[in-house]
Amino acid sequence: MEFKVRDLREKFFLVDDAYLNGYAKLCGINATGVYIALCRHVGKEQSCFPSKRTIAEKLSISERSVYSAIKDLEKWNIIRVESQGRKEDGSYRSLTYYLVDKSQWKPKPSAIPADGIKQVTPAANGWQKVPKKDSNLKDTHIRKREEIEKLRNTLIHKNIINVVPQ
Repeated sequence: MEFKVRDLREKFFLVDDAYLNGYAKLCGINATGVYIALCRHVGKEQSCFPSKRTIAEKLSISERSVYSAIKDLEKWNIIRVESQGRKEDGSYRSLTYYLVDKSQWKPKPSAIPADGIKQVTPAANGWQKVPKKDSNLKDTHIRKREEIEKLRNTLIHKNIINVVPQ
């Protein structure tokens, strides 16, 4: 049986190859989904204003994941976000997202440092000893939890964060 190739070119959107060829790995799967969703929504001016809730529903992820993804994309200067201020009732207006030209994106980290010197030298037998990670040690998770709790208490004491009653 002969098959027919589907041609949907009249209903398409563009995603920059440069994103998929390296930045997707740096930003992660959620940021990649958000970037693709923004690419789908932008107009000729390369701007759009979908809500975080809309993006989250389209991707089946949480609004918090969308927020983190947007921050990752901003960090690499892949998108720019502008607030439209507040409405008369005090609620926020939608944010406007702009897709930044790839010539303006922050450069990806290179595998070889700028000085050209390798960070790791192989051992004589070709194998290199790697120190054990702390996570392999017994009760590391308990020590980490205690460190986090100490830091949390310090931040609360200095009024840097507030305690939210549960």
